[in-house]
Amino acid sequence: MLLTANIEGLAELDKALADLEVKTATKALRGAMMYATTPLVKDIKSNAPVLSGETKLSIKRRTKIDKKGRSKKNTAVLSVGTRLKGKANKKNHLKAHLLEKGGKRQRPHPFIRPAFDRNKNIIIDRFAERLKQNITKAGGL
Repeated sequence: MLLTANIEGLAELDKALADLEVKTATKALRGAMMYATTPLVKDIKSNAPVLSGETKLSIKRRTKIDKKGRSKKNTAVLSVGTRLKGKANKKNHLKAHLLEKGGKRQRPHPFIRPAFDRNKNIIIDRFAERLKQNITKAGGL
């Protein structure tokens, strides 16, 4: 399941971010993304059904930042989902998907989509706020 939110209208911050060196800009962007999604991760974990506890423990965040400009400059992706090492990851990913969407003999128990819907505006506000702080701290703006 892919849920996306494109943040636009931050032209001033985008320009200031582009003026920073790549390593500093990456750190500022990643830090803002992690800070912004903290309420989402907490909400997902608090509403995840607890059967064995594996699903709740496996909810993680991962960031990917395009440092080389292959797509657009200052492009970043953050994913929130279930992650465990090895074979347990595949099994747990399927389990989380079945919990969220349901199956033939299992009623759905959505916990990711509702958390995203409840938190998307908070995420955007927190992202813009923290990105501005990080850029200012790094000497931009």
